[in-house]
Amino acid sequence: MGVFRRVSNVFFRAALERKIDAELRSHIEMRIEDNLAAGMSPKEARRAALVRFGNSVAMKERVTAADAALNLASVWSDVRYACRQLRKSPGFAVTAILTLALGIGANTAIFSVVNGVLLNSLPFAHADRLVWIWGRIPSGEHASVSGPDYLDYRAQARSFQKLSAFQRSGISNWSVNGTAKQLQGTMATADFFDTLGTAPMLGRDFAGADEQTGQPQVAILSYHLWQEEFGGRPDVIGQTARIDGDSITIVGVMPSSFDFPTNTDFWYPVPMLSKYMQRRVSHGLRPVGLLKPGTSLMQAQQEVDAIAGRLANLYPTEDKGWSIALQPMQDALVGSTRSVLLILLGAVGMVLLIACVNITNLLLARNAARQREIAIRLAIGAGKMRLLQQFMTESLVLSLLSGLLAILFGYLGVELVRRFGPANLPRLNEVHLNLHVLAYTAFISTFAAIFFGLLPAWLATNTAPQAALRDDGRAGTGRNRHTLGSVLIVSETTLSVCLLIAAALLLQSLWRTLHTSPGFSASGVLTTQMVLPDNYQDSVKRIAFEQQLTYKVRALPGVETVGAIEEIPLGNEGNDDTFFQILGQSLRDPSYKLDEDYRVATPMYFPAMGISLLRGRLFNDADRQLSQPVALIDEPFARKYFPHSDPIGRHLLVFEGTRGYVDREIIGEVSGVRQYGLKILPRPILYFPYTQIDSNGLDLVVRSSGDPRMLAEPIRQIVAGMDAQIGVAAFQTLDEVISESASGDRFDAILIGMFAGLALILAMAGVYGVFSYIVAQQTRDIGVRIALGARPAQILRMVLRRGIHLAILGSALGIVAASFVMRALASQLYQVKSYDPTTYFCSTFVLIVVALGACYLPARRAASVNPVDALRAE
Repeated sequence: MGVFRRVSNVFFRAALERKIDAELRSHIEMRIEDNLAAGMSPKEARRAALVRFGNSVAMKERVTAADAALNLASVWSDVRYACRQLRKSPGFAVTAILTLALGIGANTAIFSVVNGVLLNSLPFAHADRLVWIWGRIPSGEHASVSGPDYLDYRAQARSFQKLSAFQRSGISNWSVNGTAKQLQGTMATADFFDTLGTAPMLGRDFAGADEQTGQPQVAILSYHLWQEEFGGRPDVIGQTARIDGDSITIVGVMPSSFDFPTNTDFWYPVPMLSKYMQRRVSHGLRPVGLLKPGTSLMQAQQEVDAIAGRLANLYPTEDKGWSIALQPMQDALVGSTRSVLLILLGAVGMVLLIACVNITNLLLARNAARQREIAIRLAIGAGKMRLLQQFMTESLVLSLLSGLLAILFGYLGVELVRRFGPANLPRLNEVHLNLHVLAYTAFISTFAAIFFGLLPAWLATNTAPQAALRDDGRAGTGRNRHTLGSVLIVSETTLSVCLLIAAALLLQSLWRTLHTSPGFSASGVLTTQMVLPDNYQDSVKRIAFEQQLTYKVRALPGVETVGAIEEIPLGNEGNDDTFFQILGQSLRDPSYKLDEDYRVATPMYFPAMGISLLRGRLFNDADRQLSQPVALIDEPFARKYFPHSDPIGRHLLVFEGTRGYVDREIIGEVSGVRQYGLKILPRPILYFPYTQIDSNGLDLVVRSSGDPRMLAEPIRQIVAGMDAQIGVAAFQTLDEVISESASGDRFDAILIGMFAGLALILAMAGVYGVFSYIVAQQTRDIGVRIALGARPAQILRMVLRRGIHLAILGSALGIVAASFVMRALASQLYQVKSYDPTTYFCSTFVLIVVALGACYLPARRAASVNPVDALRAE
């Protein structure tokens, strides 16, 4: 019954208040009768009774405050009152809701990315025990692991419950019905899926026997390939397909949630009996381990270090100086993205703070207009806590409405990130709105309500009612509010300057990155990738195909030059390296082998790319399989290994797998090329002729005098006419390749720039609002000054002077704050100093100009005050 009574009190508040009024009246009537019996006159008896019981409104507040259900009813009443207030002031409501929704929505979108990439655990069982294993070369850089070394670690390591490995095999020719298409394959060991705690949804996993082959025999499909190629039919198990000309049997289909490595179309077992996998110097596998329960990363690292030492003693020629390094898998996948995302989250946090400051200014001005209303309520007995509750409820309602709109803004932001986010942003497919993100939105909406609502509510409830009712409340509180407004302006400008400086430095870094010479001429060049099937292992057939293809493509209208290479610069993060020795050059440690990357290219590749020949000659038709093996080096290679001598004519002993060490003569030196990123300086590269090295990869490079895109379809038809089993990857111009390589930097710079622009707009609106309020509050004082002889220009200067002082103070604090923020951003900058004085000055100048522009209209309004009208209004 007590619960029913409390609930009914909430919905029958009016009836309950009538009962309280009736009870109070009965007590007053009884007191009047007692006073009359004591000899008082009727008028005195009634007055004494009312004085005895005090203010009836205050009494009612105290009675209702004693009941939690009545408190809930009062909150509901405040909510309805807040909605009525917003309806009465639609301009204020729309401005405040949109301002706050933009700040909260931006935070929601970026937190969705942070949550999906950094906070969510990996979509694997026992993700906290998964370890990424790096090979570590003698110089300490990360590398892959050879097949024999991996087998030794798998057999000897006791810290792992499972130890598997994979290798992205690059683009492969996939065909089911005779038509080839290029798909991404991944080689994986038999226990790869088991290590990650994921099993095929159809069919079976790889078995140990599947590894013991020289060529792949079976394959497991990704969910999307199963849907696209086989229409999701369950009878796909047992069907055959062809990968690079070899027949394979489909034995399984992975669930739709599994996508590792990212964008893999199919998996097939690592052929451990292949010649490449049996060479201890061929490093291609990426191991992944599952630690045993209770085993720490440090314990596992100590164990593998001991194994590495034993392998170095057993195989000093291949393994001396090599080791492996362990890293939590989530850290390895996220990489440097963590710091960038946290910086973006901090940037949108600043935008939200600026939005909150603006709402605080709006509420201060709004509460000043309601000062007389507040004073009356205080005078008739309303308690300060009751008024504080009402004002905070209004702030919460405002924040709630903004939060609902922010969810829409956040959803749109997430979709934009998913669509236009950089390709190197990991786990992008896991970024979406979920309960965690919505809870975060609710939290920051509540935080925002408290942040922008508490101070105006506290100031409103501390108004002196007597002064307000005499209509001179400004005398008591105006100066404090003006001081508070100045503090808020300084806060806004500080945050805005900080964001402006960060955005300016990142945009400047992006501009320098995009305008960095990659070492080749990209204009008018079209590229595409293809892989020759295994039936092209015969070098005569492979060379004939390349030469015939080059001849036919060169005959197309508009084609100037056609070349090919195993892997174009900036195309992906893969690399091929090999050991070599320089004949005639002594080493301090004879067992130490030099190791650098190499590329296999055709003679016309360098003219097609616009790579300069510095000395010597390029490859030509005389460089054939049975002629003297030759090599080209680039400028960084010559600078590193031949700093004081001419490398032309020198000989290198290059390790070439089953052929052992081959004596190659250096015939030329070409300019360096940025192979791995526009921010990464050219590294030493060896080039070998396509006619002397077995390579099934072929990236075509076509220089055109017109629009290179127009050549895509004719080239595709030429390849299909030569061999239908060879698929052609998507065509890209070199300009697009360069742009894609800088997509991550562009993404960061554009987002920070957008946030800085939004912060600048909000700061301008905040400065305008504060000075408009100050001018409105000082209309009488300004009228008096003008009446006493002050000229409009003096009034204008007075207001602008205050604005510029506040802007300069905020800018100075912003510069100090930016100097600390840019320490975290320093690693993201390229050829730009984090303390660049020009950028700091220009950003500060822009903010001051914007602040003066925001002050100008209120200042003009102040200068045009008519003193007679101002004094009459007072």
